Amino acid sequence: MQVDKSSLAESFSRAARTYDSFSRFHVRLVEEVLSELSAEELRTGACVVDLGCGTGALLSEAVRRNAGVFFVGVDIAEGMVRSAQARGKTVCGIWADAECVPLAAGSADAVVSTSCFQWLKNLDDGFGECRRLLKPGGRLMGSLFGKGSLKEFCDLNARLHIPLPLAAQFPSLDKVKEALSRFAWKDLQVDTRTYTEFFESTKDILLWLRELGARRTGLNGSSYKVQKSQYGELLKQYVADYGIPGKGVPVTIEIISFGCQAPFVSETEGRDSSLS
Repeated sequence: MQVDKSSLAESFSRAARTYDSFSRFHVRLVEEVLSELSAEELRTGACVVDLGCGTGALLSEAVRRNAGVFFVGVDIAEGMVRSAQARGKTVCGIWADAECVPLAAGSADAVVSTSCFQWLKNLDDGFGECRRLLKPGGRLMGSLFGKGSLKEFCDLNARLHIPLPLAAQFPSLDKVKEALSRFAWKDLQVDTRTYTEFFESTKDILLWLRELGARRTGLNGSSYKVQKSQYGELLKQYVADYGIPGKGVPVTIEIISFGCQAPFVSETEGRDSSLS
């Protein structure tokens, strides 16, 4: 995926102050990942790295469970890092790209990530960095938005030719599996599911996307900026095609979840060439 990372960072930095109030899907993903963290991974002295930490919602709840864990939040948006670091004294915020994290190899007991990897230029680099950061036996757990997200917008785009290409460039399930399979993992699991959320109006949907930072994603140099006449046509058709009286207008999100473990040293001898 072609990503203008400076635009991406600027967009999410601007969204930092209001991000939590609009991140209805993200809250659900955070809860799912937290439920997977074991007592061993949350033991005192352990190190948990959150790639694409956003405002630190996951880190905040993890700190509440055990303030003795060393939590590292990594985000490409400086505004997000500031918010995350304010969550607790044992949270270290790092302003960096998830594809190139300034931490030593084998420093993390667990690496987690929620709704971040769909923004990466290269999934291989992202998952390779996770593999590098993990100690032998450490676990990777996370989720990302899949290609089936914002299906309604994609369908309308195909019919009305309005430039809203965001979801079409999110990775497919097969792409995620392929990228993960390039590295030596134990107990690799990848699955997909869809959620549908209803909004009172299409304007609320666009506000939600904007406040989540999606207004300037930098995908192939494009954005959600279209002419007002096109917006009007889009909103009218969206309601006509998808609106449900008494419920509102829906947005579909595909979530691709992944989980795996870095093998122990004895299990990688002679075959872990992907990291060399």
